[in-house]
Amino acid sequence: MMIAILGKVVFYFLIELVDRGIKYFTGESKEHKMITKDILGELKENQAFVKQVTKIINDTDRFTTKTAKEIVNLRAVSAAINKRVKEESDRKKIKEQIEKIFYNTWNDSNVLSRISTNIKKDIK
Repeated sequence: MMIAILGKVVFYFLIELVDRGIKYFTGESKEHKMITKDILGELKENQAFVKQVTKIINDTDRFTTKTAKEIVNLRAVSAAINKRVKEESDRKKIKEQIEKIFYNTWNDSNVLSRISTNIKKDIK
């Protein structure tokens, strides 16, 4: 039951990540911002990725930069980046942005409040 609820938390988190987390993008390139948003959207739809993130979060006491880095190092993230970006330096910049977005979105109290509200609706 706990994993099922955590899976829902991750699902709603990924929705927030795409819809609102992109505000944490700090890169200079508008093209990188669009690519990053596309990647986040693809990851949100990837059930295997959602399960992997759920496991990582379940095995962690709290969400830190290390947690964000572990998520961003998953194969699904690398594949999504590599599919869209040719230059290694650009890949690195986008990967860093995705890591920041994961960390900052997870630690945004407004996001956590919206996730909590959605979970409560699901449980009723």
